[in-house]
Amino acid sequence: MTVVSVKTAAGSSGGNKSRKADSSLMRIGLSDGSLFSFKTVYLPPGFDSQSLEILGREVSPEEAQSLRHASGCYRAERAALQLVARAEQTRSGLSRKLERKGLDSAHIRPALACLESLEIVSDRRFAELYLEGKLRRALSAGRTKLCPRKLFSSLLNRGISADTARRAMKAALDREGEITLLRNYIAAVYAGFEEAPGMMVWQKLKAEGFSQQAINAYKEER
Repeated sequence: MTVVSVKTAAGSSGGNKSRKADSSLMRIGLSDGSLFSFKTVYLPPGFDSQSLEILGREVSPEEAQSLRHASGCYRAERAALQLVARAEQTRSGLSRKLERKGLDSAHIRPALACLESLEIVSDRRFAELYLEGKLRRALSAGRTKLCPRKLFSSLLNRGISADTARRAMKAALDREGEITLLRNYIAAVYAGFEEAPGMMVWQKLKAEGFSQQAINAYKEER
């Protein structure tokens, strides 16, 4: 097989290597009728992508396979970007959605790794925005059954790693915010608690994820 047509981000090329424009996006036509659109980032290390711009260049079966893989990764990237454009996404959530669309996991993984490196996909950002929305409503409600343990579990259920979830919780819930959340949680869950406090209630609050510092601060308020 040989290269019969080439297009890059700069336009068509017939072997002119003097271009300075970005050529990471390429479209290659081969003599067997194959047509590949891909980004060079998805080619294996050592693949001479610049030589693909030479019309008539021989392409081995192994190189053609690499082009097919890179093209599949590029399709996965474009599908992921369509989903990201609608709403913030987690990596695991995107992976499941792309697999349901029939895309190959071997293409999905490199595509999402690339988008993560560009911070287009970010579990940290997703977690922080998710917590921001949840806490904003809970802290202004006066009463809420939302507690730190539920917030943490909801992040894990969305595919966020425990480490990322812990850091997001620390960033989103400061001391005053946690005390307010504790106050609102007690008002919703432990009716009459103010009149009859007990050790069991304090233990349950600790089990719900509230820190000892927040519990002590609430005790001092009473």
